[in-house]
Amino acid sequence: MSCSCIKKNYDVHLSFKDCKTMVYEDQSDWMSGEAYEDRPSLYEVRVYVPSRKKEYTLNLDPSKRNYITSVELFGTSEPVCLPDDIYCFSTTSCGVDYQINRAFVCRTECKIDELTTKAKTRDEHNEVIFFRNLVHSVKTSARQGRPELAKEILGVVTKKLQHLLCANC
Repeated sequence: MSCSCIKKNYDVHLSFKDCKTMVYEDQSDWMSGEAYEDRPSLYEVRVYVPSRKKEYTLNLDPSKRNYITSVELFGTSEPVCLPDDIYCFSTTSCGVDYQINRAFVCRTECKIDELTTKAKTRDEHNEVIFFRNLVHSVKTSARQGRPELAKEILGVVTKKLQHLLCANC
């Protein structure tokens, strides 16, 4: 048997358990067949966090959900809320460098949930829909390799929702 290699498609599903816990699930296509192991037990993933202007290195398991907190990512002593941002994930597999962007927007979605519970009028419900669509645009722009646009839209949403608090953070 040989090594484990990503087969041209590095893909990640990013979600959250709460605003302190990012859930990273590898959905990459891995080489298969006699010459390859299906997936490694761990692989190195570099995570660039623009709001911190710093890159962090993690060893993650591509066959399961990986729970990432500020302890693993930033080295804090206990988990704190992760920043809403466009995270850049990169890895190297069999000499090929891969890089993707994903939006982590837990606090923003929490604030929109708060708006949802308070909405009573049609205009208030339309405002919730407007913000949900903007968040969808942030996620889509990040996934499509347009991190600057995603960050710009996220900035607009963050500013408009700054008066709200998220109970999770």
